[in-house]
Amino acid sequence: MNFRKKAQEEMVGFVLIVIIVSVIAIIILGISLSRPRNTEAQTSAELDSFSSAILSYTTNCEIPETNPRQVRELIKDCKQNDVCSNGQSPCQVLETTLKELVKHSSYVVEKESYTRYLKISVLNEVANGTYNDAIPPVKEGNEQECSRKLIDTQPLNIGLAENSIFKVEVCYKD
Repeated sequence: MNFRKKAQEEMVGFVLIVIIVSVIAIIILGISLSRPRNTEAQTSAELDSFSSAILSYTTNCEIPETNPRQVRELIKDCKQNDVCSNGQSPCQVLETTLKELVKHSSYVVEKESYTRYLKISVLNEVANGTYNDAIPPVKEGNEQECSRKLIDTQPLNIGLAENSIFKVEVCYKD
């Protein structure tokens, strides 16, 4: 009888240990799940990559013929009032290209999507820290619906006297 009582006490002790370990595991899991993740830094890296990809995109404007221009080069061509080999204005090709890239990007702006607003701007510095639009900005969505905004700016070293930047703004609704 004494042997059975001792075995029961050991079983109760084992069950208590399992319960205590389970409670601790649940508490640790709850703490790790409730901790906010740093999605902003990841999204910013994605936005930086998106901006770089846009600037490297090859357009259908050739200056001179058989030399297709990337968006980065097209910005310079637009500022210099060059003409594409097909007679189009680089500014018009740039605006059309940016609109198409926005339409087919991973930052889809729709009612059901997380992304609520996307704006791409090419800005020229007119005075210390003051910028004007070099081309009309390309916009999708409504900025008023945003609760979190991310901005990526990239300097455009295009060999002209004035400083220019390429700016992408994305707004999300939480």
